Amino acid sequence: MLSDTGWDRFAMDKKLERLQRIWDGLGESDPLWAILSEPQKRWNRWNVASFFETGRQEIDAVLQSMTVRFPDVPRTCALDFGCGVGRVTRSLAHHFDRVLGVDVAPSMIRRAQELNFDVSNCEFVVNSRSDLTLLASGSVDFIYSHLVLQHNDRACAERYVREFMRLLSPQGLAVFQVPSQRDGSFRSIVARATPRFLLRPYRRLRYGLFPEINGIPVERVRAVVKGAGGRIGEESSSAGSGWINNWYYARL
Repeated sequence: MLSDTGWDRFAMDKKLERLQRIWDGLGESDPLWAILSEPQKRWNRWNVASFFETGRQEIDAVLQSMTVRFPDVPRTCALDFGCGVGRVTRSLAHHFDRVLGVDVAPSMIRRAQELNFDVSNCEFVVNSRSDLTLLASGSVDFIYSHLVLQHNDRACAERYVREFMRLLSPQGLAVFQVPSQRDGSFRSIVARATPRFLLRPYRRLRYGLFPEINGIPVERVRAVVKGAGGRIGEESSSAGSGWINNWYYARL
């Protein structure tokens, strides 16, 4: 089991500082592509309306499913963890009284505030810590995180999952995605077989300075949620981009 000693916390904070520099740079240069990295959309080719439409479709599908499976979830406060420029935060605001978007990158938060100035019940905040102490325990009804935890160091990602459980209201729900392992695709086999000292320069050449993807085994996620006093109500998984991606629906 990973510990959370003072030294571990220091190491997490240093890794988070590096991650913040990477995302802040991406937020300055090509924020929409950094969030949804479709090859043809690189170099600021995303249409803003189309970009936000992907968020609307995503949230509509998630909340429709939630209404069927977890109809008792309150709609007072939602948290978009790793909000970027507010791609899904904006859509969550149509369904919750208050929505908070947090992100590690100041440039992403500035852009989110500019693009969502017309949504009065959205608030965007920089969180540079490996915890979520900016929010009180039991204060959030719905937590959503997609394509975020995977870019954190594993120890830091696990700490955030524990924080999700701390923040949930009694009938709240946390919906989050994190890959568990590489899949059996040719792309994945090549990545596993290539030495890291060769793989990193290739990725840097193709994608620029972009955070790596890290996985957490399913059993470990279950243990972290349980250890934080929560339980996983549902799980789902799918293969894509060289990884097995897992979705978790966690409650107290």
